[in-house]
Amino acid sequence: LEMERYKETLDGLKREFESRNSSGDPFDHIHVAWLCIDEPSLTVQPGEEALVKLMTREGIPVVVVLTKAGMAPAFKSKVEEILPDARAGVRVRAQPILIEGQAFPQMGLADLMQATEAAIPGSVEAAWHVASRNLEAMLRRAETTIRRAAAAAGAAGAAPLPLADAAGVFGVQGGMIGSVSLTMGVKLKRSELPAMAMMADG
Repeated sequence: LEMERYKETLDGLKREFESRNSSGDPFDHIHVAWLCIDEPSLTVQPGEEALVKLMTREGIPVVVVLTKAGMAPAFKSKVEEILPDARAGVRVRAQPILIEGQAFPQMGLADLMQATEAAIPGSVEAAWHVASRNLEAMLRRAETTIRRAAAAAGAAGAAPLPLADAAGVFGVQGGMIGSVSLTMGVKLKRSELPAMAMMADG
């Protein structure tokens, strides 16, 4: 933020939020924001307060990231008091640092990912897992999809009508492949699904 001219900056950001979030494509939307504040500064600027309020009004959840976290752990409580609309505050040290001869290791990155995941809408959670390369979460979702598809295919296969079972199983397989592909961040063309479902059936 240009703090000395933050009102102009906020006007531009407001237009950007409105433009992005009015799009019919959910991938254009802003689903969550990180507001980075330098922890050693021990200061929350008026522009930062105004930005959190603006994003909250626009329906964008905010996670405050206290960067270069070191010798001021109490600052997090102060930030949470000043910025009560923020969903979370996380102290982060992206790289190890040396303070007065004492080494401090990297910290807070896993907490930041968890706080971000908790803040985003459920409808875009899968996209977040892909974007953050959270392989463990992606595999959990994929395994759940496969188990549900297996149960549905079993039910479809029990249909008493001729060929109805094959059509039902084929549909379930196609849906499962598409869902797992999206979960794992693999792009598929719609035309590829029938062939892949036939391979899975074989």
